Amino acid sequence: MDDANIYPNSQVTIQAGDQIKLSEIKKDSPHPEFQESFVFLLKQEQSDEINITICDVDNGSELGKVSLSLIELAEESLQRKILPINPDQPYMTVTLSANIKYC
Repeated sequence: MDDANIYPNSQVTIQAGDQIKLSEIKKDSPHPEFQESFVFLLKQEQSDEINITICDVDNGSELGKVSLSLIELAEESLQRKILPINPDQPYMTVTLSANIKYC
């Protein structure tokens, strides 16, 4: 982390199957907002879940992660759901929306 930064420079990695997408980097923020959408084109047998990881890009450390079941998402979309990202620090959360559309 840069000496002038109090908070980490954060980035989100989303992985579904063998596909990986990266968010923009949010610099020096205690509550970074990632207002981004990502599209994954998956075959049913490719993956059972979507993994979302939040990292400090300066030192590569993982700040937290969430795994979402594709089966559960197919049954019910998430709308601004608050989820913990680190079991050791339950106050660290992410608010996210997610859905599945079949083509």
